[in-house]
Amino acid sequence: MSVFGSRPRYQVFLEQLKACRTQQKVPQTSLADRLDSTQSVVSKIERGERRVDPVELVEILRALDTDPAAFMTELTRRLDQSGKHAAAKPAITAVPAGKRLRRSRASQR
Repeated sequence: MSVFGSRPRYQVFLEQLKACRTQQKVPQTSLADRLDSTQSVVSKIERGERRVDPVELVEILRALDTDPAAFMTELTRRLDQSGKHAAAKPAITAVPAGKRLRRSRASQR
């Protein structure tokens, strides 16, 4: 398993993506043909060896006749249910335009 696939939250995503394909009984080779790709690429995606960007995800889901919005709703439900989503901390905090971040006095020492 790769670095991506070993992350618990990403693993939930991978399981759901693979389930979309297997529930419809679509072999990796057929999905690859629909995506104009190779079976190896599909396999690497499902194993977490190749990360999927949002555009690719939409293409994969459409090739599987799966509504992307419904997929994301279900993924969010599964992440919330597993408790992994709540434990995650955002890596970046949004700052409104025009505002500057101020250092705390402790960090200035």
